[in-house]
Amino acid sequence: MVQDVAYALANRVDNTTLTELMLTSRKLERLSERVNAANLGTVRISHDDDS
Repeated sequence: MVQDVAYALANRVDNTTLTELMLTSRKLERLSERVNAANLGTVRISHDDDS
């Protein structure tokens, strides 16, 4: 979701903001992978949860 926002704003924000958005996107992706790998029962994080 963050990545989608970053791409949508690419023409409207400065390069620093765009870079921060992309870095945040990657951090959230890694966090979701760790949460999913932790086997927390029914807790799952996926792109479908963005809506």
